[in-house]
Parts: sequence; C-alpha cells; structure tokens
Amino acid sequence: HGNNVYSFCLPVPAHRVDRTQICIEHLYHDDFLFQKDTQGRRLFAREEFEQDGNHVRHEDVFCRYSKATLIVDSNVSGIGSLRGKPVVLSKKQFADYVEQAVAPFQSPSLDGFQGVFEVLQQFVHNQIQGDA
Repeated sequence: HGNNVYSFCLPVPAHRVDRTQICIEHLYHDDFLFQKDTQGRRLFAREEFEQDGNHVRHEDVFCRYSKATLIVDSNVSGIGSLRGKPVVLSKKQFADYVEQAVAPFQSPSLDGFQGVFEVLQQFVHNQIQGDA
C-alpha cells in the first residue's frame, strides 16, 4: 500500500483446514481460545449460538447479534443459573491475558501463527532486498 504498509490474508493453520472463514483468534487452538478466566468468562464462537440467540448445547447463555463476528466477545448474557454473572470475555482482555501470561492463558501454542510468521519474514526479506 506504500509507506511500508502491507496487508495479507491470514494463512489457514492446519487445525482449521475445515473452516471456510477464520479470524486472528482462530490461530489459537480451541482448548486455549475458549477456556474460562478465573471469573468464569470466556470468548464464544458464533456457531455456538442458534439464529434465535440460544446456545446450541443449551448452556445458560444467550447471544444478541452474533452474526457480525466469528468470535463473540460481547452481547452474551447469562440466563438461568448464570443470570447476572459475567460470562463473556472481551477480545482485548483475552489478548491482555495472553500478553501478560495470566493463568490460565500463560502458555499458548503458537504453531497456528507459523504461516503469519512466514509471511512477515517474506515482507522483511523483500524490504531488505529492495533497499540493497
């Protein structure tokens, strides 16, 4: 794009080859991505919710407007036994936990990011070659 600004599509990691769409959070494995924090909050996948907002496995959560994103980090409310309790973790809080190595988010596998690292290495290599 100029001024050292680049864009690229996320390479689909081996553990997501069955998906037609991914977002950056999908580079993590599900067991890491959807774990709960110490307050019982977590991220949710859009496909965890039916069109009417009910959870497909009948967990005590309800989602409004889940079509806008692949990973849901808002508009999820506790119902039934979870009424009034925090249930959804924001993507920012998830990223902060990973960056700060807050349990249980302290040891992510980064193998899903390998394709991104390779693309970035190629950008750097091309930039260096262009400067030579």
